[in-house]
Amino acid sequence: MEESRIDELAGELQILLGEPVELSEVTQQSLGETVVSLAVINGWQRVLLLSDPTLELPEFLVEPGNGLKGSRNTDESDSSGVSFESDFKALRSYRVWGLTDQEFDALFGSEIIEWFDSTPGWRLRGDGCLIAVLRKLEQGDDRGMGWFAGVALPLVQLFQQSSARLSRLNAEHFPAADCLSTGAVPVSGADVTAVATPARLRVSVAELESFVASPVPRRPTSGMIRQVVGDVMIISMVGFVFLLIGVAMMYASQRNDGQNGPPVLLGFLFAFSGGLTVALIRRFRRGKMRILTSGDLVVGRIVSVTTTNVEINDQPRYHVGVRYAIDGQEYLSRINAYGAVVERAQYLKRTQPEVRLLSDPSERERTICLDLLEVCE
Repeated sequence: MEESRIDELAGELQILLGEPVELSEVTQQSLGETVVSLAVINGWQRVLLLSDPTLELPEFLVEPGNGLKGSRNTDESDSSGVSFESDFKALRSYRVWGLTDQEFDALFGSEIIEWFDSTPGWRLRGDGCLIAVLRKLEQGDDRGMGWFAGVALPLVQLFQQSSARLSRLNAEHFPAADCLSTGAVPVSGADVTAVATPARLRVSVAELESFVASPVPRRPTSGMIRQVVGDVMIISMVGFVFLLIGVAMMYASQRNDGQNGPPVLLGFLFAFSGGLTVALIRRFRRGKMRILTSGDLVVGRIVSVTTTNVEINDQPRYHVGVRYAIDGQEYLSRINAYGAVVERAQYLKRTQPEVRLLSDPSERERTICLDLLEVCE
């Protein structure tokens, strides 16, 4: 194989497995757009990686275990740093992390369960269009790569069939809606309800495409500005009120020489906190507007969607990791996401299409992902 293809394969496995990867004994076979790769990872385990653009797998892990029911803390994660569901699903000698009950039932048909029940000691990782089957190299085991492929390949073929069942299940749970998070591609996930976008936030497909095609400096629509910048003017006004109150308190304290009046220090704290809030909000808004109007248009791929312990307006905040390259140099940007945008990001992570980004020319890691905007037909 060409060195560039081996490096590309190592990158795919590193993202999928969440660990550094060095490959040896690499072979690859293509059937149309479906690619099957075989290799030894880091000298101690074999892997069969199937890349099939028709797959739409949720992120999940199958690992050897005792099969007893148990629980896992929600903040635990595997080596890739991605949190899974708190309860694992049990097979006879394996545990399955990261799937809802519906996803488990759709993916793990009787043939797959029978395969795992009769074949102990394997590990499997799926995400989007990729699925990897792994097994440790045992001392004294002289069975070669041909034996490994002969056992692993039927399993990934079964998952190809199961993925079609899961896609039909997802389609049944998502009736069409007027406005979804980026309406061009359906959102997936069993627990999401389509909700119309408020009129003040709406951006049409035509408006977005016209914005992307326009020369710098671009003119973003009001809906786009509200989605990207948010309602920061309210916070700015609160800061301005604190600033005025602080100034008034300091003035009153000075008039009374510090007697029978508010302490000067308290007034200073009010004024300082209010002024700092106004300054930070103005800086945040200017930065976002600069990226919208003058950012460089690049393409990348979403590589991670991870939860955080922060909630804003009762909505958990997620971090969406986007990898992209500019002038041959690779960057990784982290974007905050909430609500339906998270489901959109998870769908794009599984299907791995290219997404459009605007990158700040002065700070390349600061980006806006245009394909995560809420877009209406």
